[in-house]
Amino acid sequence: MKAQFASKNDFNPDNWEFAGGIQHQNVSEDFQEYGEFIFEEMEAMFLQEQAANRSFKFFKIQEAKDLADPEGRYSLRGTCDHCGHAFNYGAVFKNKLDGKHLVLGNMCALNNCGLTGQQYTDKKMREIKKAAETKLANHLELERQRAANGGLTDAEVKQQKEEAEQIFTISHGRFPFGKHAGEAFEEAPRTYIDWIIKTEREKPTAVLTELVKALKPIFPEAFIDFPLPNGQCLKCEAGEKIEFEAFVSDKFSFEGHFGSTDVTKFILETGEILVHKGTRSFSCEVGEKVKIKATVKEFSEYNEIKQTMIIRPKRLA
Repeated sequence: MKAQFASKNDFNPDNWEFAGGIQHQNVSEDFQEYGEFIFEEMEAMFLQEQAANRSFKFFKIQEAKDLADPEGRYSLRGTCDHCGHAFNYGAVFKNKLDGKHLVLGNMCALNNCGLTGQQYTDKKMREIKKAAETKLANHLELERQRAANGGLTDAEVKQQKEEAEQIFTISHGRFPFGKHAGEAFEEAPRTYIDWIIKTEREKPTAVLTELVKALKPIFPEAFIDFPLPNGQCLKCEAGEKIEFEAFVSDKFSFEGHFGSTDVTKFILETGEILVHKGTRSFSCEVGEKVKIKATVKEFSEYNEIKQTMIIRPKRLA
């Protein structure tokens, strides 16, 4: 079957499905001015439709021509495959049997084929135009700000100012943010220092990096380079009593259904990780090297890293 057809009788709607809409070249100038933003919004809309398990898509003109019958009216002249007339908004249909495509003006799709892609397409085009208008306005505003601020947006200028103020506070030995903001470094609990170091390693920023540099000479024990995890559990059995020397690599607590639980993590020189969970905090500090006697509870895995769970730990040294 060729792409064009003579009448409604030549087209069985049951064999075709609505594949998407197309905005043709005969569009108003006010629509064309949004340029790249229109197609960005079209792509975003398509992704939304995919997420909602719908097959709707906006086709670019060349995409539709590549899909259509090369001998059909749309491929040859850019007009409706049915009536041959030019159109502003069109609909693309896919044959369920052979995968061929038709490109129709929306009026032909609505009046001659019994298919109703027009209203949905028009609604989506209005949404896209509104989003493109907003994006263009934002783009122009950012360009205005950069011209006035030596290449920076207002938000970037504000961020630079805040960072400079925070770094100034750090240079005077005080925390620039957080629950200990304004306090001297020496007044903060060790757990807060450990949190800052951990955060800077995971999500470094200019301010955090400066803060960690300032903390290092005051809390040298917090900057121990721990052995790297080897990905293995201890070679022992559940229920076995063990003694070991290890670094305390982390300490924290969390609230659950049965109250607060304290967690202490140890790492051996050989890279094995041991973990104790209990209602009472184990007496030690992060960075310390300790000698422990404990019982092996079980073996587990967290974040794809194997670990040995222990109970009833007792500090020997």
